[in-house]
Amino acid sequence: MSEFEARIRSLILRIILVTIIFDIISNIGLTIYYIVTDDLGSEISVYLSERIIMPTAINVLALIAAKRFNDSKKETAKSKYWACAMAFATVVGALAVFQCYFPCLWTGPAIAMIFCSIFHDFKLIRVMFIYSMGIIALAYVFVVGDYPENMSFYMQCAIVSAIITVIAFLLANAMEEYARNVAKLNRENLEKEIELKRRLDFDPLTEVHSRGYMDLRGEEMLKNADRFNPVTVAIIDIDDFKQINDKYGHENGDKVLRTLGLLLNSLIDERHTIVGRYGGEEFLFIFEGGNISEHEALLDALRESFSLINYAFMGPTNNSCSFSGGITVTYERQHLDEVFKVADEALYIAKGKGKNNIVRK
Repeated sequence: MSEFEARIRSLILRIILVTIIFDIISNIGLTIYYIVTDDLGSEISVYLSERIIMPTAINVLALIAAKRFNDSKKETAKSKYWACAMAFATVVGALAVFQCYFPCLWTGPAIAMIFCSIFHDFKLIRVMFIYSMGIIALAYVFVVGDYPENMSFYMQCAIVSAIITVIAFLLANAMEEYARNVAKLNRENLEKEIELKRRLDFDPLTEVHSRGYMDLRGEEMLKNADRFNPVTVAIIDIDDFKQINDKYGHENGDKVLRTLGLLLNSLIDERHTIVGRYGGEEFLFIFEGGNISEHEALLDALRESFSLINYAFMGPTNNSCSFSGGITVTYERQHLDEVFKVADEALYIAKGKGKNNIVRK
């Protein structure tokens, strides 16, 4: 968006430059024509001062100021918007005031405020509206001073310019309000999308990754497995969890699952390891790189820490839980279900050895 707004600012500056050049060339041509036809209407020095020198000086200064703001790295984007919009309105105003040319005020302020709506600045739109109305009033005073006999015509021109400016102001406000509502809606949709992705990627009870995430990410990790980048897969299963649910209820069973989830999240470094809930009481680990002995030691430390946690709902004694685990490693590209099967067999062996232990296969 910032690049688009920068292009718009550059476009405004180019329009201002072209307008100034056109104004100078056309006024020089008109001056020559009036001199030749002896219809200048005033002394040549006064005419040149009022019709060429003063408006050109104002326009060039406005352009230089806007360009300096726009090119400066110190100025904020908001300051650049203000400088470009004010310069554009100033050039349009100079055409009306010094050239007694009202038609430019029928479109100039409207275009300036439409530009402002692109910059998403309500305050700038309001300031530009007030500034444009001031230019219209000033142009009317100057033109009527030069051509009092045409006061009625220029009054109509001023009214038309003011009406168009009001319509443009309301339109710019509506566009800005619409843009803000769209931006708000996009933010809300993005937040919902992030939340939905989180719900899909994480198990809501244990706050470790979901099975879907583990399947997807696990396949990606196993695609890169080789002898320099081994991938270790481990499965743990809470011992006698069905009896815990049956005896103490599912609510207390969920407490055990949440506790294990907190323990895993606190001790697992996700830079090279992911862990997720793969079944009811089954958790899957995938380690990328490293040494299987280190990973096995980590699982054993987790097992020991988990077995030391006491649960009040189980009573004063025999109030802890344990888990068993199976672990394996692959040095070649494989599918997750192939490696999972080996780790699951190791888990089965661990259960048969009396539980509360880790078996490597």
